[in-house]
Amino acid sequence: MRIYYWPDIPNLHIKPSPSADGFIKFLGKRNVKIYSLVNKTLKKLEEEGNNLDSLANGWIKRLSNTPLSELRIPPHNKSGVIRLYYCTERRFPDSIIILDWQFKNNDKEKANTTLAKKRYGELKDAR
Repeated sequence: MRIYYWPDIPNLHIKPSPSADGFIKFLGKRNVKIYSLVNKTLKKLEEEGNNLDSLANGWIKRLSNTPLSELRIPPHNKSGVIRLYYCTERRFPDSIIILDWQFKNNDKEKANTTLAKKRYGELKDAR
C-alpha cells in the first residue's frame, strides 16, 4: 500500500499548504515512544499492502457522515494517541491519503476533523 501525505500527491494541482507529514517532526521532539510506534505502524501498512483489517481492533474508525477514516496509534495510551485522518481515492488505488493529524492526550478531547474535511474537498476538486 502506498501512503501519500497532504499536499504531496502526484499529478494533482493542489495549492501549497502545510504538509500532513509534519507530525513526524512534531513527534520526534515530543514523544519518542509514540513516534517509533507511528513509524512502525505506517511501515507495516506499506509493506503488507491493502490490509487495513490487520489494524481493526480499535486502531481504525470510520468517521460518521464523512468519507474520512481515523487511524489511532496506539488505540489507547495514557501518554497520548495520534489520530491520523485519511481517505482513499479511486485515482490512487491501493493507497491512502493522510489529510491531517491530531495528538490527543486528553480522554475528553474530541476529534478535530475540520481541516481534514476541507482538504478532502480540495482533493475531490483537484485535477
